[in-house]
Amino acid sequence: MTKLWKSAAAVGLVLVASQLAAASTGATNGSVLAFTSLRGGNAALYVANRDGTGARRLTPAGVGAYQGDAAWSPDGTRVVFTCGNFELCVASADGSDAARLTRSAWPATWSYEFEPAWSPDGTQIVFSAKRGGRSSDLWLVGADGTGLKKLVDDPGNDGSPEWSPDGLRIAYTSDAGAGSDLYAVDADGANGQRLTSGKALESDPDWSPDGKTIAYARSTAGSFKSEVWSMRASGGGHRRLTAGGEPSWSPDGSYLFLSVPLGTDDGLFRVRPNGSGRTRLTKRAGGDYSPQLQPAGVTLSLPPAPSIPLEAVHADARTVGTLLARYAFVIRDLSGLEGTNQTSIGAAARALARDAAAGRSALVASRPSSARGKRVKTEGIAGFTAAQAVARNRLELVRLAPQGKKAATRIAALNKSYKANRNTMGRRLGAAFTETGL
Repeated sequence: MTKLWKSAAAVGLVLVASQLAAASTGATNGSVLAFTSLRGGNAALYVANRDGTGARRLTPAGVGAYQGDAAWSPDGTRVVFTCGNFELCVASADGSDAARLTRSAWPATWSYEFEPAWSPDGTQIVFSAKRGGRSSDLWLVGADGTGLKKLVDDPGNDGSPEWSPDGLRIAYTSDAGAGSDLYAVDADGANGQRLTSGKALESDPDWSPDGKTIAYARSTAGSFKSEVWSMRASGGGHRRLTAGGEPSWSPDGSYLFLSVPLGTDDGLFRVRPNGSGRTRLTKRAGGDYSPQLQPAGVTLSLPPAPSIPLEAVHADARTVGTLLARYAFVIRDLSGLEGTNQTSIGAAARALARDAAAGRSALVASRPSSARGKRVKTEGIAGFTAAQAVARNRLELVRLAPQGKKAATRIAALNKSYKANRNTMGRRLGAAFTETGL
């Protein structure tokens, strides 16, 4: 890892840490839950009451090729999120006064900025960005849009950064090692530490408000299932809490919010820090992700909000955004084909047929302007077409399953076709993603 900047002398950091720790313990739970939703067909930023009721879009539909990954300012008055041409935007808590925090290079360079997180003192934002290179890195930018700097630059893909409550450390996910693990660095990029090391895939860390615990998502390679675990912030003490992913602490530390697979969709849930008291919050089909509850009770003097106007979304970026959102539907449907219950498999296959057809139609309707954008469209359409064939194969297999040996020859042929179509789907969608640079 390369240390590229320093934020303050050691003595100054200690003083800031004590002040921020005091502010953190005084945080209370606000009234608004922000999250990313696919319920409209594309990724969009939504908010709801903290019990999940009253869900509504926070920003207009045309704001971006992709909207999501919301993070509240420490005082809950602003929200930063991915928008536009995969850049970062900041808006007031009610969605008004949206402006660009960073400037993308689209269409000259297909760059992507995701997963922003606000520093506890409100002055900086850390995020994951892929800017034309082979991997994504961690970057920092001032909350007013100035002082853009790279924080972590290693051979792996780095993402999901989150600040410790005292502002001294940043936890994140990286595949720089043998797999996806959790790491932490000082706020100046120094003193990198690997927090997990094993065969499981760990991601999406979030510090508890008291700074003692990190909640994170854990899954195994090749599995669609994810679980929420916790560990000591210093490392060790790993413990399973509940099924789900993308854990996010409430500002007062009384709850964890998370996304959980629900058949062929994902919904938002709330649990206590020990994993008990599981409560479902959202019930709308389409998939809800990345929940974060608004903080309250913290008084800070934030830097001036950025004022760079939003830019029109480039046609190529919109094609990529369409691919990402529609692919998410297909992946969730595919997870339902891995079970043994024929009724559930049939339901997942019907959902796959519907969502693959919708994805294909959405890409057909897109109008990319470059040769690269057109390759994304072509490969994506082919991938969704193959996914439709996968759904048809699976539905026929479900129909024939009760016949057993009587339909053995037909079942064998369908299994062969099913595998071939899944391979085609994976190859063509993989080619589409290769073209995006993600």
